[in-house]
Amino acid sequence: MIEIDEIQGNVLYAYGECFSYARYVLLRITNAASARERVRWWVEEVTFGRRPQDLPPAVDARPHVNIAFTFPGLRSLGVPDDLLFTFPEEFRQGPRERAEDNGDVGDSSAEHWIEGLGTGHILLVVHAHDEEGRDRLVADLLKGIDASMTVLHDLSAARLKTRRAPGRVQAETAQSGQAICNIALDREHFGFSDGCSQPAIEGLHDDPTGGGVYVRTPLTGWQPVWSFELLLEDLGLKSVRKHWRSIRPGEFVLGYDNEDGVLPTGPPDPLGPNGTFMVYRPMSQDVPTFDTYVADEAQRLELDPELVRAKIVGRWPDGTPLTLCPERRDVLIATDRRRANDFLYQEAGNGYPADTDGYGCPLGAHVRRANPRDALPGGGERTMRHRIIRRGMPYGERDGTGDRGLVFVCFNASIANGFEFILRTWCNDGAALGLAERDLLLQQGDPEKFTGMVIQFPDNRTVVLKPPPKPFVTVRGCEYLFVPSRRACQWLANLR
Repeated sequence: MIEIDEIQGNVLYAYGECFSYARYVLLRITNAASARERVRWWVEEVTFGRRPQDLPPAVDARPHVNIAFTFPGLRSLGVPDDLLFTFPEEFRQGPRERAEDNGDVGDSSAEHWIEGLGTGHILLVVHAHDEEGRDRLVADLLKGIDASMTVLHDLSAARLKTRRAPGRVQAETAQSGQAICNIALDREHFGFSDGCSQPAIEGLHDDPTGGGVYVRTPLTGWQPVWSFELLLEDLGLKSVRKHWRSIRPGEFVLGYDNEDGVLPTGPPDPLGPNGTFMVYRPMSQDVPTFDTYVADEAQRLELDPELVRAKIVGRWPDGTPLTLCPERRDVLIATDRRRANDFLYQEAGNGYPADTDGYGCPLGAHVRRANPRDALPGGGERTMRHRIIRRGMPYGERDGTGDRGLVFVCFNASIANGFEFILRTWCNDGAALGLAERDLLLQQGDPEKFTGMVIQFPDNRTVVLKPPPKPFVTVRGCEYLFVPSRRACQWLANLR
């Protein structure tokens, strides 16, 4: 049973769209004793437990606070070495040392990161209903901070305001009688709904369909009989019986079994259990370059620009998956999270077709790379060893000329097996997916080394998108952080 009340808010349960404003403040400790006093106060403001809508109204209405620590931050607070070195290596090394292996090169290299990022000690995150409440609480939390810490980085973010659905989509869906004028079709600056697919966690989510893992159904009965049936299934002489199940919580939270049936690497009680690791990664988005690239490629290939956008990402801008709807978006699917994730790539079922060859969602599309579902050798059970919980939010004005992008935030019990594996093995390489190309959206460094993207159509027509002229996304910095449980926060606050 998951100790939900011990886990910081926004980890297992998202704060949701009601908390549309966030602020990320990175600090460096200058006086350990004073910093511990400050942390003791901050911990009292941290939200733990269930979704905000399950909290008492007085608690639900206020802004919510998260607190996380880097490895140097834990050391500065006075955590003993015998505990510090029970943390996994990637967390101890930190993102600057691992940046090049993560593909952070060129303008995304650590030497070009925002000053201070990658060198912090504590990250405070505040989510609120409105901008005023967010900034008021941050001001209170930072009042008199000079005696114990310095602010290295302070970034405000907010969900992009709702943009009305395009007239064409309104016309297409008017026949269904469903009003769609208030649907937010984009939550990030390239125009796509974000966070569509999140993992279903065992002991937390009742319906794993689409967000869980599609596994072989255990056979019961007399052992010689089911052993023979398993052999027939393995030889392809009998259809394999499968079902959806949720993902084990140890893929996301310390102190619980993961998909391998073991505890993830982390410190012992009281510091480790019910904690998790967080990756904080602001990324600039070059919207004009992306828009121009899409328009030029659509004209060159005689394709609809909207289709080119969707093929690059793997979903239509409103979140409708291409595997389910390869020709046009479907607002009825996009607004139903379960339906929008109830599909596989290799197998057909529940009314959806198989998409083995990528005729719907291209094999190299961003969402297919980030979550291959059942498309890997070994099927969904292999993919589910590398899932992450994403909690990103855009920053900057939608149509502004200044810096704008996405604050990428994810939680995982292992940064190496979660965030880093997805980025390095599936996005920056692709060999494990049978691809010679890299993720079109995330390529960094020298454009001369960029790859294009193959798009296949059911009529045996194949087109190839050109490599981007420059990076669409530039990493502005990164921090690897530990998000402690309630008990761990209290323990840290009382260090001497």
